[in-house]
Amino acid sequence: EVPESARGWVVKAQTLAGGRGKRGGIRMAATREELQREALALLGGRLGDDPIHAGALHRPHDRRCSWPGNLR
Repeated sequence: EVPESARGWVVKAQTLAGGRGKRGGIRMAATREELQREALALLGGRLGDDPIHAGALHRPHDRRCSWPGNLR
């Protein structure tokens, strides 16, 4: 279950290499529909030569309430 968020969500690709921000592995979603679309676009994909093996979901600008979760 994805927690509610008044500010949207940040979807982060998980790879074994760093640099995901520079390679498009961090996406913003304002609605649940955007969240689903962005998560599905990342899962099973690649960042450069590195496969995306999982994902994390966070509420933006609120580190105390972050909710890391495998998006599979």
